[in-house]
Amino acid sequence: MLYYIMVPIAKPMIVIIIVIGTQSMWNELPFSLLLLQTESLRTITQGIGLLKGQYGLDDTILSAAILSASVVPLLLFLFFQRQITMGAYSGAVKG
Repeated sequence: MLYYIMVPIAKPMIVIIIVIGTQSMWNELPFSLLLLQTESLRTITQGIGLLKGQYGLDDTILSAAILSASVVPLLLFLFFQRQITMGAYSGAVKG
C-alpha cells in the first residue's frame, strides 16, 4: 500500500535527492584526499588532481579527463531531467 501511494508522489523528490547526493559525492576532492590513502581506492577527482607531471600540466590530457569525469553526472541529469524539474517545481509552486 505504501509503495502504490507514497512512492509515486515522492518519486520526483527521491530522484532529486539521489542526483544531488551523487553530484556532491562526485566533487569531494578534499574529503577523499583526507580519507583515501591507497592508490586503488582513488576517486576520479583525485586522479585528475594527480595528473600534474614534473614539467607542468598537459592541457589535452586534463581536458580529456575532465570531460570523461563529467559524463556520469551529465547522463544522470539527462535520464532524470523530467523528474528533477517536476520535483523542483512541485516544491516551489503553492496550491
